[in-house]
Amino acid sequence: MIELNERVIEGRGKYFVMIDFKDARNNRKRLSASTDLEVGIKGNKEIVEEVSKYVGDELRDLNNTNEIEKKVIKMITEYALNCFKNDEVPISLGWFEKEKEKVQAKKIRAISRITLNQKNAEIFFADYLDEWLKKHQILSDIELNTYGSYQGNVTVIKEFLNKEYPDVRLCEITTDHIFEFYQYCYSVRKNSKNTVKHHLVLLSAAFEYAMNEELIERNPMTKVKCPKIDKIEVKVLNIDECMRLMKALEDDMIETICYMTVFYGFRRSEALGLKWEYIDFVNKQIRVRHTVVDTVVDHERVELRKDKTKNKKSRRTYPLVPFIENLLLKLKARQDYQKKICGSSYDYKDYEYVFVNELGKLLKPDFVTRRFTQIVKQADLPKVTFKGLRHTCATIQLLNGMSMNDTREWLGHSNITTTVKTYGHYSNERKQVVGETLVGLLNLNSSQDLTQNA
Repeated sequence: MIELNERVIEGRGKYFVMIDFKDARNNRKRLSASTDLEVGIKGNKEIVEEVSKYVGDELRDLNNTNEIEKKVIKMITEYALNCFKNDEVPISLGWFEKEKEKVQAKKIRAISRITLNQKNAEIFFADYLDEWLKKHQILSDIELNTYGSYQGNVTVIKEFLNKEYPDVRLCEITTDHIFEFYQYCYSVRKNSKNTVKHHLVLLSAAFEYAMNEELIERNPMTKVKCPKIDKIEVKVLNIDECMRLMKALEDDMIETICYMTVFYGFRRSEALGLKWEYIDFVNKQIRVRHTVVDTVVDHERVELRKDKTKNKKSRRTYPLVPFIENLLLKLKARQDYQKKICGSSYDYKDYEYVFVNELGKLLKPDFVTRRFTQIVKQADLPKVTFKGLRHTCATIQLLNGMSMNDTREWLGHSNITTTVKTYGHYSNERKQVVGETLVGLLNLNSSQDLTQNA
């Protein structure tokens, strides 16, 4: 750890962060960065003192004093200031390591460009897709489950190539090939428009990279338009059907997770990621902070447990209502009993998670989906998926007067556009009900002559 002192100084009517340290030759150095906060204004000095402490702590974690530069101090200071101004707590970012990662990424780009240009004359398009996807994962820092999804897209494209154009090269691909693939998805694979759109978006990114690296002269995707996605009608349950479902779920392993999903509108990943530490029985709150998803990567199924949600808005806190609280306490008591009777056979690895099986193992996403489908069928309910419980939560809210924005916040959508696109028609149904209510309240009917009161 580097020895240094940080302090706040004043100059030209503004506060500065000053860093005092000795360099590798044991010479004393002082570097400063302006905060642009004016002296004499209430609260500014307290903010700068906090910023100064944060900057000092970050610099102490560097490898040696040669890494302490004025621009580094300025960059860290600006970040911390922005956090404190927005009432956020700055986190340790490992600034020097991030700079090294940027340099390494540039090296990878340069090496990739040289390698691919050398192979341009003979590389098969199927091989190019594999190479591009690996580099795309490194350079774009995409999530592993997203990478698995992209691998699925590439598999479908290569399936088409192997059947129709096994020897086609990157530089030989034309718009006609893309249109043939387009038709193959519809006629042979029976893909939906949404699935086809995902395939084409990936192809567009792959060719855009090839253009930027000067591997091809023309982008064959330029004249290709993605299909217009038909509005998907979400399948939901009404109140009576919900009651029939809950009756069928009584004492089942997925009873509580289904109740909570239809009430809170959880995504499956959020429900499975629920931990006991996120349930506050004292203050009656439930927090969504962790997710569990599974994906297929390199032909192997992988389970991903992450301390992050789909987006910032998905990090949300709900009230713990009495009914749900009782279900959770009942579930916890059952798990405590299972620990006793299973003894050493009980798996404590997943003890922190709420939804585990009789032996303590976290429920698998696919198991929850399959079991839910079985129960729906046994109860002779309309065909609805586990995700349909989230949709059911939203529609019940909108049909009973909750605003679109309130529903967006409840579901954790990143923006209201998603909510409107998915559930807008339910809001219109509610308006129709309101209109009919007004007609009744005002005692209006179509035959009434309103002109007599004019």
